[in-house]
Amino acid sequence: PLFEPRVPGFVHIPSPYPYRYEAPPGVSQGVAAADELERAIEREGADTVAMFLAEPVQGAGGVIVPQDDYFPRIREICDRHDVLLVADEVITGFGRTGTLFALDHWGVEPDIMQFAKAITSGYMPFGGIGISDRIAAALDADARVWMHAYTYSAHPAGCAVAARNLRIIRDEDLPGRCAVQGDRLLAGLRAALGDHPHVGDVRGKGLMCAVELVADRATKQPFLPERQGRTPRPAGGGGPGPVQPRQGRHLRARPRRRHHRRAGRPRRRHPRRRRPGRARVDVRAVLG
Repeated sequence: PLFEPRVPGFVHIPSPYPYRYEAPPGVSQGVAAADELERAIEREGADTVAMFLAEPVQGAGGVIVPQDDYFPRIREICDRHDVLLVADEVITGFGRTGTLFALDHWGVEPDIMQFAKAITSGYMPFGGIGISDRIAAALDADARVWMHAYTYSAHPAGCAVAARNLRIIRDEDLPGRCAVQGDRLLAGLRAALGDHPHVGDVRGKGLMCAVELVADRATKQPFLPERQGRTPRPAGGGGPGPVQPRQGRHLRARPRRRHHRRAGRPRRRHPRRRRPGRARVDVRAVLG
């Protein structure tokens, strides 16, 4: 596995993974997958579990879009056991999935949210966390100082870029545009690849989509490791957008969120340098 050995003290539960998660009879997939958390909390002891940390849409693991009843159930379980729900919105935040934050799709509010990247649209390194009023009140009521500063905390240049970018996201309704363009992207991927014998699933949320490759559609059998070759990554343009391979099992399509060009302002062309090893990709050609 990519990140082994794991840091001690962290317990993992199975992903909801609609394409592959097997729920027991009579229980919806989302509820069954969420109940994995409750069993883990009860097994470890609720007094030993501080938080549950999850990406609303799992990104690098294959763009796993959860079932609609998954995160509402997760919220219930966390509240019942007094466990904090922490959302990792580094990839999904600030419009990528069609809402400002991905958990908005299911009407769920986390206790803590971590974010980066999209708050500046990647033009400036910047990240942070957001906390609920309840956590903020607890910190304010304690006389002790919570030391959490880093060398570049509250960097003025990062803050300025983030503040301006947030206004653009709001004024140009980038979440709404990602929703519309994402529907078009997903429909196009399904139309072009949905019937391919080595495509098991085409899924996505907003401008965050993936194509799962399989050796056998009927059994969902993945390709053997020796057949999971790596495809070249496109430099951009031509086709649905940047297509990234993931360990030979997934092709991820995550086009850039585009700002509107102001009326009357000429389009500036910049020379584009290709990174070594990159090439334009025709997904049909890759799949054969």
